[in-house]
Amino acid sequence: MTMNRRQFVVVGVGSVVGVAALTVAPASAQSGFPSHPVRLVIPYPAGGPTDAIGRLLAQRLSEIWKVAVVAENRVGAGGIIGAQNVAVSPPDGYTLLLTAGSTTGSAEVLNPKGTPYRSLRDFSPVMFIGVQPTLMVVDSSLPVKDVKEFVALARANPGKYNYATSSTGSSSHFAFNMLKVVAGIEVVEIPFSGAAPANHAFAQGQIQAFMGGVATISPNVQTGRAKIIGVASAERMDAYPDIPTLKEQ
Repeated sequence: MTMNRRQFVVVGVGSVVGVAALTVAPASAQSGFPSHPVRLVIPYPAGGPTDAIGRLLAQRLSEIWKVAVVAENRVGAGGIIGAQNVAVSPPDGYTLLLTAGSTTGSAEVLNPKGTPYRSLRDFSPVMFIGVQPTLMVVDSSLPVKDVKEFVALARANPGKYNYATSSTGSSSHFAFNMLKVVAGIEVVEIPFSGAAPANHAFAQGQIQAFMGGVATISPNVQTGRAKIIGVASAERMDAYPDIPTLKEQ
């Protein structure tokens, strides 16, 4: 593999990072790449799931490539600032972007004028790391145990409750808005710059509902702050076999 374009590594926030990294190393080594340090740009806040994966990936690639791979958070505009930083960097393969679909997909569809790059034109994919199911959680104080009861509560109290989104165009943004449309409920959207600040606000009791990946949701579930009421995937999760999918509900 010749690393001669700006590269991005697609992530759905969840995977076996070590295995993914190993698939890159042998082909890269044949071309003499890399010969000096590599930047891995993470366009989301520190502490989130993509940030955690990025730092593991940078560490493993440093070990394999025998050069420093530096994970760097470039935050803002739902990932657009970090992606643009990579898009205008020299196209030599020494600047990588670890991204999710909202940054190199839905952003330029939802806001084409505000997205200064085009993913298919300005980036070259390196590898797909993986995906993880989206869970729906509510604050433990809410008197609901499943999605049906949440919908009934929201219908009876339009505009009273809120929900967090990690960024415009993210899976949490789409999932919750689809629920609002299908169920015909009015719940106030509170946008955040990433999963980590959204999760922090939930932990502080500022948010009543949230859809996010298991890595994001788990800390608040473990502390008892949040309770899972549904899984936004085709099948139930092995980790939570008793939680029905939104489709089932």
